[in-house]
Amino acid sequence: MRKKKNPIKKETVFTVLVLLLLWQAAALLAGNEVLIPRPTTVLMRMADNITDPLFYQSMASSLQRMMKGLILSLAAALILGAAAVESRGVRRCLEPVVVVFKTIPVISYIVILLIWLGSEGSVPLISFCVLFPVFYSAVLLSQSLLDHDLQDVLRCYPETWYNTWLKVRIPQLLPHLLSALKTGFGLGLRVCVMAEIQASVMRGIGRQMSYARMNLDVAGLIGWTVWIILISAAADLMFSRLQKWVESSL
Repeated sequence: MRKKKNPIKKETVFTVLVLLLLWQAAALLAGNEVLIPRPTTVLMRMADNITDPLFYQSMASSLQRMMKGLILSLAAALILGAAAVESRGVRRCLEPVVVVFKTIPVISYIVILLIWLGSEGSVPLISFCVLFPVFYSAVLLSQSLLDHDLQDVLRCYPETWYNTWLKVRIPQLLPHLLSALKTGFGLGLRVCVMAEIQASVMRGIGRQMSYARMNLDVAGLIGWTVWIILISAAADLMFSRLQKWVESSL
C-alpha cells in the first residue's frame, strides 16, 4: 500500500518557521509595534479580517479585476499564438509587439492607462498588458518543443487544421499553458494590487492597503500582504496538481 505524499514539504515548514523567528526577533529588537509589529499582532489582525464583510468584498473586487485581465490576455495569446504557429509571417509581425509588451515597465502602464481610462477601467487592462507576453510565449514554446518525428509525420501526411490542433497541438500545449497560468495568476494579482494602489480604486485590496499606509498601520499592511501570498500559494498548488494530472493523462 502506497503512502500518501504530504503536499507540504518539511523544508517549506522549516523555512517558514525560521522566517517567523527572525521576524519575531526583529520586532523585539525594534521594540516598536508601529514600526515592526510582532507576528502574533499580524495574525490577530488577519483573524479580524475574516469576520469583516469588507474583507471579502475587497478580495472579490481585486480578484474580479485580475481575472478579467487574465482571461482577456489568455484568449488573445491563444488566438494570436495559434496564428503565429501556423504562419511565420504572423509570428514575425507579432515579435516586435511582444518585445515592447515585455520591456515596458509596469509603472508606465499604470500611469499611461490611468490617464486614458481612469481608475476602474485601467486595472484589468494593466493586467492584460503584463500577462499577455507570458501566455503568448508559452504557446510558442510548447509548439517549438513538439517532437521532430511527429512534425515530419504532419508534413508528410497533412491533416486538417482542426484535427492537427485537437489531436497533436493542444495536448502538447496544455502542460505549458498550465505552467504559465501558475506563474500568471500570482503575477497578475500583484500587478492588480499595485495598480489599485496607484489608481485609488473605490474597493479592493489596494484600497485597503492604501488606508493602512495612510494610518501607519504596518500590521494591516503586512496582513494584507500575507493574504496575497496565501491566495497566490493556493493557486500555485492548484495549477501544479492540475498540470501533473494533465501530464499523466496525456
